[in-house]
Parts: sequence; structure tokens; C-alpha cells
Amino acid sequence: MDINTCSVLIVHIGEAAHQSQEADIFLRLLKTRPARIQEVDCPSKIHNPSQFDLLFFNIQGAYWGEMLPGYLLDLAVEHRIALFNASQDSICETLVLLAGIDGVFYRQDPPDLILKGIGHLLDKQRWFRRDAMDRALQTLLKCAPVAGQNRQKQDEEFDALTKREMTIVRMLSSGAQNKEIANQLHISTNTVKTHLYSVFRKTHCRNRLELLSWVQQHLPMQMVM
Repeated sequence: MDINTCSVLIVHIGEAAHQSQEADIFLRLLKTRPARIQEVDCPSKIHNPSQFDLLFFNIQGAYWGEMLPGYLLDLAVEHRIALFNASQDSICETLVLLAGIDGVFYRQDPPDLILKGIGHLLDKQRWFRRDAMDRALQTLLKCAPVAGQNRQKQDEEFDALTKREMTIVRMLSSGAQNKEIANQLHISTNTVKTHLYSVFRKTHCRNRLELLSWVQQHLPMQMVM
């Protein structure tokens, strides 16, 4: 067996995505590269993801907007993940990049572009549009602490959040939608929105994207204390 051959898992989000023409085209292009390929027809059938070098998620029909499923965020912490068959309005590519995912392919991408992106990913590089990478960098720069900034000020931002606000921030960062948060906490979606507005004000974040970056800077340190 070629030691340079990558082990790849294709994960289809639903039966419709599995049977789509676009999925078939992507799979044929992937098979032109040195890769051992396995497929599952839903995320719940992913077992032992560590045995794969790369996981491709076929997200045709999924509309996540500015949120990502918790299982995807969890996998992205320790595994290389790419999305394909995405629609322009179904995801926020900048959020996907900041979440640690390695690449995105869109349904309208031509075969030569897809093949080029697959090559980059199999060579352990990332594959994103330049404008998405620029926006991600701008977001990180806006949220990053200014050189010499007093650490006490950062801690005050964290401490200003109430216990309920912290719970909502944690749920939000794990991929929960407003309705899911409301159901789990037995509150209305309007109450969730009110808490989020308060969180945005206290953390000086303007949107969920900046809040995700803020969480990455603060929660990992504070949660273990």
C-alpha cells in the first residue's frame, strides 16, 4: 500500500445529499487522487474518526447560517474537516474558517477548481476563498487584545457576564441555535436574544462571529480554572 495514500471519510448529511449528482461528481474527482475512501450516510455513523486523515462533509441541503452543528465543532478540534456541496447562503465561510475547519467547496465550483482544492487538502493545506480568509483575519485582529492591554480589563469583561449569560455563551459556542437554547433553558427565544444583546455589549462584540473569537480567547482559560 502506498504510504502517501490518504484515508478519507465522506459523510453525507441526509439521503438527498447522498444521492445528489454533485456528490457523485465530487466523489469521482476525489477518486482521481491517491486516497482510500469510505462513506457513511449520516454523521451518527462516524466511528473512530482518528483513523482518517480527512473527513469530507457533504452538506447539500443544510442551512446553518452563522451557526454550526455541535458535532462538527467537536470534530474540528482534533480532526481535519472540509465541507462540500455548500450553497452560498447556507454557511458563513468566515465562521467556518474560525471554527478550525480546513476547507469549503460550493455546488457551483467547476471541476478543475474542486480538483485543485482537493489536492491542497490532501497536501495538508487549507482551501478557502481569499475574501473569507481576509475577513477572518480582520475579525481576529479586531478581537485580539491590543499589545500591552491590561489583562485585568479582559478578566473584567469575562466576570461581567452573569451565570445565565455564561451558560448561553457556552451553548452558542457549541453550535446551539436560539430555539434550542430556549428549549433547554425553559425560556423564550426573545429572552435568549435579550441575553445575547447583553453579552454583545459586555464583551464589545458586534455579532456572533466576533463573539466566537472572544470565546476562543477567554473560555478555554477560564473554564479550567
